[in-house]
This record gives sequence, structure tokens and C-alpha cells, in this order.
Amino acid sequence: MDVVVSSPKLVPVDGAEVIASRAAGEVDIGALVSVIAAGFAIDPYAIVAPNRDKAPIALTRQVAMYMAHVTLGLSLTRVGRKFGRDRTTVAYACRLVEDLRDDAGFDFALEHLEQAAIRLTNLSVYK
Repeated sequence: MDVVVSSPKLVPVDGAEVIASRAAGEVDIGALVSVIAAGFAIDPYAIVAPNRDKAPIALTRQVAMYMAHVTLGLSLTRVGRKFGRDRTTVAYACRLVEDLRDDAGFDFALEHLEQAAIRLTNLSVYK
């Protein structure tokens, strides 16, 4: 298990490929996980834990997977590997979050979280 240092928090993320160089087109999703966790007031360790969790933690994980796919442009397969999940789980999370974005309040919050993640972690879209 790798440990990614992001802001003042340590986020464990499975997979040796998590912290590769930006030059190779890789991004540190640990930083994204930390920002999303802070936005939802959830422990970042819970987001990347291999077990199934209660609804608030599951939703936070689904949002983090959605952001990794949409904001960072990572494939469903790569997002799944980084979160220790199957690509179909990531696809489900993306569909769920897209449906939730129909709610104006949720969409507003998600837009702000996305902007915070981009600003605070210096992330950009990779396609």
C-alpha cells in the first residue's frame, strides 16, 4: 500500500502506479481524494478502504471516482485500479453522480469542489 502525502493529510492508495511523474501523464489522485474528503467531511482513509461502507462514505468515494474520471480524464479502468475497484463500479459511480447533478444544490457543491481540487492540487485535465 502506497501512502500519498497531500496537504497535511496522508492518504493510502493502492497500486504502485499512483504516484508516477506528471511527464508520463500520471496524476496524484491522493491529492484529489484529500480535497473530496475534506469537502464531504469524511476521513480520506475511508474513501480508499477496500471494504463496502455506509452511504456517506460510499457517496464520497463515488464522487472521488467521478472526479478522477471526468476532471482528470482517467479511463474507467485506471480509476478502478487506483481505487481498488472494478471499472464497472467506476462506471456506476459516474452514472450515479451525473444523475445527482440534476439537483441544483448538489451540482453547485460539486462545481465548487471541482474548482477547489483544481486550485489546491494544481490538477488539470488529462485526456
